[in-house]
Amino acid sequence: MQLMKKSILRISVFLGLILSSCAPASESTPGLNITIANQTPFAICEVYASAEASNEWGINLLSEGQSISPGEDHAFQLPAGVYDLLVRNCDGISVHSSAQLTADTSVFIGGAGTVPLTIENASNAEICYLYHSNQPDGDWGADQLGSVESILPGGQRIFYVPAGSYRLRVEDCSHTLLQETTMLELGSGLTWAVGNPLQ
Repeated sequence: MQLMKKSILRISVFLGLILSSCAPASESTPGLNITIANQTPFAICEVYASAEASNEWGINLLSEGQSISPGEDHAFQLPAGVYDLLVRNCDGISVHSSAQLTADTSVFIGGAGTVPLTIENASNAEICYLYHSNQPDGDWGADQLGSVESILPGGQRIFYVPAGSYRLRVEDCSHTLLQETTMLELGSGLTWAVGNPLQ
C-alpha cells in the first residue's frame, strides 16, 4: 500500500470533519465545499482532507463501505480553513492530490480525452518530486506531487492526463534525479517503472 508524506494512521484530528460532512449544506453555514467527480473507470474509496498546517491526513471522509462509483459525484462540506486533499482508488493508490484549498472546489478525476499514466516506484528511494511535460524540451513545470504526497518504494501513483506524448522526471526527497525520459507515447495508458534503466 502506498504511503504518503502525511500519515493517515491517526484518526482524532478530523473526527469533527466527518460529522460536519454528513450535515446538510445550507447557504447560511460557513465553510468550504469540495466535490469529487469520478470520471475514471474505477471506484474511489478514500478521500482525505487535512488542515494545511497538519502533518497527518486524519480519517477517510468516506464511511466504511462507501465509495464514489465511476460517473458519480460526491460533495463534502468542511469548516472554513486551508486544506490539502488526497484521493485514492479502492486499491489504495492515489489518483489525485491538491494543496492549500481555501474555497469551494470541484475536482474532476479522469474524463474524456484522458489516459492513465501509472508511476511505479521499483527503486529503493522515496519519490518526492515528479514532473511530466508534453513538450519535447524546456521547463518541466510544477511538481505533480505538490509537496503533499510521495511514492514509497513498491508504491504506485496514477495520473489521468490528456492523451499524447510526455517526458517524465522523478527526484528523491533531496531533489536527486532518480530517472528521466525523453518523449513517451502514452497510447491508451502507460505504466512507467522508476528503477528500470531501460526507460
